[in-house]
Amino acid sequence: MEDNLATALVSLTLDISRSLRQEISHGCRKGVGNLLQLHALAFIEEHPGITMKAFSQALHVSSPSATTFIDRLVKAGWVKRLFNPKNRKLVLLSLTPMGKRMLSKNRAEKRAVIHGLISCIPSKDQRHLLQILNRLLNEIQRSSQIA
Repeated sequence: MEDNLATALVSLTLDISRSLRQEISHGCRKGVGNLLQLHALAFIEEHPGITMKAFSQALHVSSPSATTFIDRLVKAGWVKRLFNPKNRKLVLLSLTPMGKRMLSKNRAEKRAVIHGLISCIPSKDQRHLLQILNRLLNEIQRSSQIA
Protein backbone atom coordinates (compact mmCIF):
# COMPACT_ATOMS: atom_id res chain seq x y z
CA MET A 1 0.00 0.00 0.00
CA GLU A 2 2.78 2.44 0.92
CA ASP A 3 4.58 1.63 -2.33
CA ASN A 4 1.45 2.58 -4.30
CA LEU A 5 1.17 5.80 -2.28
CA ALA A 6 4.82 6.67 -2.93
CA THR A 7 4.38 5.90 -6.64
CA ALA A 8 1.30 8.13 -6.81
CA LEU A 9 3.16 10.95 -5.02
CA VAL A 10 6.12 10.68 -7.38
CA SER A 11 3.82 10.78 -10.39
CA LEU A 12 1.87 13.73 -8.99
CA THR A 13 5.08 15.63 -8.16
CA LEU A 14 6.35 15.21 -11.70
CA ASP A 15 2.98 16.24 -13.15
CA ILE A 16 2.89 19.34 -10.94
CA SER A 17 6.45 20.25 -11.93
CA ARG A 18 5.64 19.93 -15.64
CA SER A 19 2.35 21.83 -15.27
CA LEU A 20 4.02 24.63 -13.31
CA ARG A 21 6.70 25.03 -15.99
CA GLN A 22 3.98 25.25 -18.66
CA GLU A 23 1.90 27.69 -16.61
CA ILE A 24 4.91 29.86 -15.90
CA SER A 25 5.95 29.91 -19.55
CA HIS A 26 2.41 31.02 -20.52
CA GLY A 27 2.20 33.58 -17.73
CA CYS A 28 5.59 35.21 -18.22
CA ARG A 29 6.41 37.85 -20.79
CA LYS A 30 7.93 36.72 -24.03
CA GLY A 31 11.33 37.97 -25.10
CA VAL A 32 13.03 37.38 -21.77
CA GLY A 33 14.97 34.39 -22.95
CA ASN A 34 14.25 30.72 -23.17
CA LEU A 35 14.46 28.30 -20.28
CA LEU A 36 18.04 27.24 -21.03
CA GLN A 37 19.18 30.87 -21.26
CA LEU A 38 17.50 31.68 -17.94
CA HIS A 39 19.14 28.68 -16.28
CA ALA A 40 22.52 29.75 -17.68
CA LEU A 41 22.05 33.31 -16.42
CA ALA A 42 21.10 32.04 -12.97
CA PHE A 43 24.14 29.75 -12.97
CA ILE A 44 26.45 32.61 -13.93
CA GLU A 45 24.85 34.77 -11.24
CA GLU A 46 25.54 32.04 -8.66
CA HIS A 47 29.13 31.65 -9.93
CA PRO A 48 30.35 35.15 -10.83
CA GLY A 49 33.62 35.10 -12.73
CA ILE A 50 33.22 31.46 -13.76
CA THR A 51 35.58 30.44 -16.54
CA MET A 52 34.28 29.38 -19.92
CA LYS A 53 35.86 25.97 -19.35
CA ALA A 54 34.06 25.48 -16.02
CA PHE A 55 30.82 26.76 -17.55
CA SER A 56 31.01 24.25 -20.43
CA GLN A 57 31.81 21.44 -18.00
CA ALA A 58 28.89 22.40 -15.73
CA LEU A 59 26.52 22.32 -18.71
CA HIS A 60 28.11 19.08 -19.98
CA VAL A 61 28.70 20.56 -23.43
CA SER A 62 31.79 21.04 -25.55
CA SER A 63 33.72 24.30 -25.30
CA PRO A 64 32.72 25.34 -28.85
CA SER A 65 29.04 24.74 -28.03
CA ALA A 66 29.35 26.77 -24.82
CA THR A 67 31.10 29.55 -26.75
CA THR A 68 28.27 29.70 -29.31
CA PHE A 69 25.71 29.74 -26.52
CA ILE A 70 27.52 32.50 -24.61
CA ASP A 71 27.88 34.48 -27.84
CA ARG A 72 24.08 34.73 -27.96
CA LEU A 73 23.89 35.89 -24.35
CA VAL A 74 26.61 38.48 -24.99
CA LYS A 75 24.82 39.69 -28.13
CA ALA A 76 21.59 40.05 -26.12
CA GLY A 77 23.53 42.20 -23.65
CA TRP A 78 22.95 39.88 -20.70
CA VAL A 79 26.47 38.49 -20.21
CA LYS A 80 29.92 39.98 -20.58
CA ARG A 81 33.23 38.28 -21.06
CA LEU A 82 36.07 39.41 -18.86
CA PHE A 83 39.66 38.73 -19.81
CA ASN A 84 42.47 38.20 -17.36
CA PRO A 85 45.23 40.68 -18.31
CA LYS A 86 47.89 38.15 -17.23
CA ASN A 87 46.33 35.29 -19.20
CA ARG A 88 44.20 36.36 -22.17
CA LYS A 89 43.16 32.75 -22.77
CA LEU A 90 41.31 32.76 -19.45
CA VAL A 91 37.79 34.02 -20.20
CA LEU A 92 35.54 34.79 -17.24
CA LEU A 93 31.77 35.27 -17.41
CA SER A 94 29.69 37.82 -15.59
CA LEU A 95 26.14 39.13 -15.82
CA THR A 96 25.65 42.64 -17.09
CA PRO A 97 23.29 45.00 -15.25
CA MET A 98 20.78 44.31 -18.05
CA GLY A 99 21.18 40.55 -17.50
CA LYS A 100 20.61 40.97 -13.76
CA ARG A 101 17.46 43.05 -14.37
CA MET A 102 16.10 40.56 -16.90
CA LEU A 103 16.71 37.64 -14.53
CA SER A 104 15.13 39.54 -11.65
CA LYS A 105 12.04 40.42 -13.74
CA ASN A 106 11.68 36.80 -14.82
CA ARG A 107 11.86 35.59 -11.23
CA ALA A 108 9.24 38.15 -10.17
CA GLU A 109 6.94 37.02 -12.99
CA LYS A 110 7.36 33.38 -11.98
CA ARG A 111 6.54 34.22 -8.37
CA ALA A 112 3.43 36.13 -9.46
CA VAL A 113 2.17 33.21 -11.54
CA ILE A 114 2.77 30.71 -8.74
CA HIS A 115 1.24 33.10 -6.17
CA GLY A 116 -1.88 33.33 -8.30
CA LEU A 117 -2.18 29.57 -8.45
CA ILE A 118 -1.56 29.04 -4.74
CA SER A 119 -3.95 31.79 -3.71
CA CYS A 120 -6.80 29.69 -5.16
CA ILE A 121 -6.19 27.12 -2.40
CA PRO A 122 -7.92 27.74 0.97
CA SER A 123 -5.53 29.19 3.58
CA LYS A 124 -5.84 26.14 5.86
CA ASP A 125 -4.64 23.93 3.00
CA GLN A 126 -1.91 26.46 2.15
CA ARG A 127 -0.54 26.17 5.70
CA HIS A 128 -0.61 22.38 5.50
CA LEU A 129 1.08 22.44 2.08
CA LEU A 130 3.73 24.81 3.47
CA GLN A 131 4.54 22.36 6.26
CA ILE A 132 4.77 19.43 3.87
CA LEU A 133 6.93 21.29 1.35
CA ASN A 134 9.26 22.51 4.10
CA ARG A 135 9.68 18.93 5.33
CA LEU A 136 10.39 17.78 1.77
CA LEU A 137 12.92 20.56 1.20
CA ASN A 138 14.66 19.76 4.48
CA GLU A 139 14.88 16.11 3.48
CA ILE A 140 16.30 17.01 0.07
CA GLN A 141 18.90 19.29 1.64
CA ARG A 142 19.80 16.70 4.27
CA SER A 143 20.23 13.93 1.72
CA SER A 144 22.30 16.16 -0.60
CA GLN A 145 24.70 16.89 2.28
CA ILE A 146 25.19 13.18 2.84
CA ALA A 147 26.00 12.49 -0.82
